[in-house]
Amino acid sequence: MFDYLSIDRPRKLVAFFNEPVILHCHHYNLFLQQTIEDPDWIDGVSILQTSAQEIFYSLLANAFKTLGLQTAAERLATAAHIFSFLGFGRLNFEVTEEGGEVELTHSHYAEGWLGKYGEQVNRTKPIDHLAVGYAAAA
Repeated sequence: MFDYLSIDRPRKLVAFFNEPVILHCHHYNLFLQQTIEDPDWIDGVSILQTSAQEIFYSLLANAFKTLGLQTAAERLATAAHIFSFLGFGRLNFEVTEEGGEVELTHSHYAEGWLGKYGEQVNRTKPIDHLAVGYAAAA
């Protein structure tokens, strides 16, 4: 996957399959997510999931085209590999044309939440909206 990363050092830009990327630690990512998720006057969860789906659809479309992937199995395996390569965790796709399930076995957001807040903050709702959007894009 490193072959598909490009770094423009003078402008301090990174692209992956020609899609701009930026990487942040779990502290930043959780703060940003919480800022979007907390206000009750907007649908923050939908914003987070939909924006992830749109961004990752573009990245995955570029990756599939660049790699010449045609079959759903090839694309889903590559999508799972890219998700892991980007440090977001591990996804297992068990899907067919009729539907299926995607299992998230490791999660940057969930593990970051536990590491940052542990048992200090009781969270009763799902945390990894990025993974939901990513799976939808794949």
